[in-house]
Amino acid sequence: MKLLTVIPYCQKDLDITAKLLELIHELANVIVPIESPLLLAADSAVSRSDIDAIAAVARKTFPWVKTMIVPVPSNGWAPTHMFRIIAAQINASYRLPFFWMEPDCIPLKRDWLARLEEAYDNCPRRYLGALVNQSADPSLPSVHMTGCGIYPNDAIVDFRTIEGLNTQAWDIAGAKLIVPKAEHTPLIQHYWGMKDLPPVFVAQKLPDSPKNHLTMDFIRPDAVVFHRSKDGKLVDLVMGRLRKPTSNPEYSTASPLHFPAGELQPGTFEETSPVKEVEPDGKSPGWGATVETFKKMADGSWVCGQTGQILSDKEYSERIERLKGTFAKVEPAKPKPAPKQQKKTPAPTPVTTQ
Repeated sequence: MKLLTVIPYCQKDLDITAKLLELIHELANVIVPIESPLLLAADSAVSRSDIDAIAAVARKTFPWVKTMIVPVPSNGWAPTHMFRIIAAQINASYRLPFFWMEPDCIPLKRDWLARLEEAYDNCPRRYLGALVNQSADPSLPSVHMTGCGIYPNDAIVDFRTIEGLNTQAWDIAGAKLIVPKAEHTPLIQHYWGMKDLPPVFVAQKLPDSPKNHLTMDFIRPDAVVFHRSKDGKLVDLVMGRLRKPTSNPEYSTASPLHFPAGELQPGTFEETSPVKEVEPDGKSPGWGATVETFKKMADGSWVCGQTGQILSDKEYSERIERLKGTFAKVEPAKPKPAPKQQKKTPAPTPVTTQ
């Protein structure tokens, strides 16, 4: 089932929202196109020109984009107010479950949305997200589902019954009701950080780095999105890995990837390039080992289906030549013909003399 992705934002989120949408475009436009709809939700304080600019970035990737404008009161818990208004609108006007994706929720892999949709398809409960346990603060619930998660279309029906929803975050206020209806997924990694020390991602951590500095090694390999990173630095690191050739596709692509039939460009290797391979019996040669596949993009670059590595025309030509030398075609040994049987000449009939 497709998800309606929802990205709410306010005036102070404009830059990180634009960066998030650019990253989503960079992740999707190479191999895994997004086919699901997007609902943007702007704080009413955002100017019309900024709303149009954000929507324009989103339309580069999403096939269907709408923006709703949410009036936010000066008092109360603004994020919770936005969530309530948007969830009510989704229940009234849409039929899909929705993924609440705040601008600091960063996708990590090319198929992040497809993986979330598949997980929710297989989820037996109404909600799917990161269930967070804590015991340090007795004023907070011991378990809650973090706000960036997947909600049923009619989630507002549950949240309308929650007391105190206007005075605190909805995921905290609703923990007692929502957690029994929620399933945990490792696909969403949540880390709030320490008190007054939000997580800050860096390329390299030094001995004197602040304790809230993290490298991408902090991110679990099974996560497809990470929450939270508000300064845009994780976006920069993910973008850098996309553009830097690497043999480790963990954060740059789904692995392994194979293009549908007919999408390989002329002159590229087929997915079943024949190479010599030893069968389990250790004797007979096998066939059909996969090497590398490439697809030419609109900008003239080539992308590898197995690693997500992006190559220029020159790099692609060099790679193909190298593959030709490495994976030389090995013809199967032809069976030896059976020896021809010589026709027996019948023995001459003896001649008798009278």
